[in-house]
Amino acid sequence: MNCRFLTFFTAGFFLSAAQYGFGQTKIDITLSGGVGVPTGSFASGRQNYLYADGHGKTTGLAKPGGSVELSMAYRCSHNIALDLLVSGTENKVDASAFQNNLKNLYATSDNYTVSVNSWKILRVMVGVDKIIVVSSNRNIFLYPKLLLGVQKTSIPAYSYINTTNFSEAGQQDKVSLPAQICIGLGSDVSFNLSKMVFLNIDLNYLYAAGAKGTKSHDYSGSSFTTTNNVPVSAINLLLGIGFHL
Repeated sequence: MNCRFLTFFTAGFFLSAAQYGFGQTKIDITLSGGVGVPTGSFASGRQNYLYADGHGKTTGLAKPGGSVELSMAYRCSHNIALDLLVSGTENKVDASAFQNNLKNLYATSDNYTVSVNSWKILRVMVGVDKIIVVSSNRNIFLYPKLLLGVQKTSIPAYSYINTTNFSEAGQQDKVSLPAQICIGLGSDVSFNLSKMVFLNIDLNYLYAAGAKGTKSHDYSGSSFTTTNNVPVSAINLLLGIGFHL
């Protein structure tokens, strides 16, 4: 249902843009890379990664990671642009925090060996920009923007074992989460290097309220199932190169 909504929203968005004046539209293509810094309960924290945090949400224990983005902007007028962007982010899980949570879970000071995969997040979004000319020679522009789209990710797989007395062990395969509506806001600063090439700095905040996923745990031979609500939020800082077409 979320994907269907986004399809209709995107189609309506760009049909409106066509009526607004594609005859004067300029297309910008930008390829960017940088860092995605998790925030809130998605970030590394003291709550137990294996269970809910007491508020019905699973903490991500995610660390800052790499982020890439490909975006296309239609300049509908001298002060409005519409965006279509695809981005991907990979965030490692904080293994040290995971180990500490295991010690709290089992009320022990024993040592654990932990293997945890990374969060991998794919987003497809549309947005609208306000174009603000910053310099008198029209070489520097500011683009405040609002974004709406779909996010897809999975709860990373993990395994662990007590290496002090081998009394506890557990493992979990990755759990694919359903697509989730993602919203965002941010701003780009663009510096024209020539008539066709520009440098772009993108700072944005993206948030998805959480998608429910079910996973089965295996602790020392016993299994049980839990349902998790995983919110994903991050601040992204990207540097890119762009082309006016």
